[in-house]
Amino acid sequence: MALHLPPNAVCQSVDVRNDVQAFQRLSGCRVVEGFVQILLIDRADEAAYDNVTFPELREITDYLLLYRVNGLRSVGKLFPNLAVIRGNTLFFNYAFISFEMIHLQEIGLQSLTDILRGGVRIEKNPLLCFVNTVDWDHIAKASKGEHYIKMWKRKTAREKSPPSTHGLCLNPDITINSNER
Repeated sequence: MALHLPPNAVCQSVDVRNDVQAFQRLSGCRVVEGFVQILLIDRADEAAYDNVTFPELREITDYLLLYRVNGLRSVGKLFPNLAVIRGNTLFFNYAFISFEMIHLQEIGLQSLTDILRGGVRIEKNPLLCFVNTVDWDHIAKASKGEHYIKMWKRKTAREKSPPSTHGLCLNPDITINSNER
């Protein structure tokens, strides 16, 4: 039985796990009172997210966590109007976390203006671009200078090249042996 909420609903914490279909739990949510965790989606490609977007979501009162979600290329496409992450409850002192997202190319949260409490942790996202062009201290003023942003680097040039980027930015920290393309 699918859960259909009226638009502009206030929802409780949402855990999207294991399957892209679990995103339906966010349908109709304008505010999530609690956290949004999106994690451990192994069997998905970029096409699986073609119609997955939640423009009605404006606010998360705790934190937003993204961890090992295959195929997802843009957080902004999921949440184009997310403006505030309050950080009432944090995930290890962070309100926005993106960790081991192997296909993620952009954060893209253009409407995000405030992280009221907690910092930003972005780590091990091999294709992620332009992270350092965002003034995270301006968005998350309460955690100024306490963000952890570490771009992933390949250990050797012998490792496989990343998947095709379809003309988008390729993380400049990745060393690619041109013979492997």
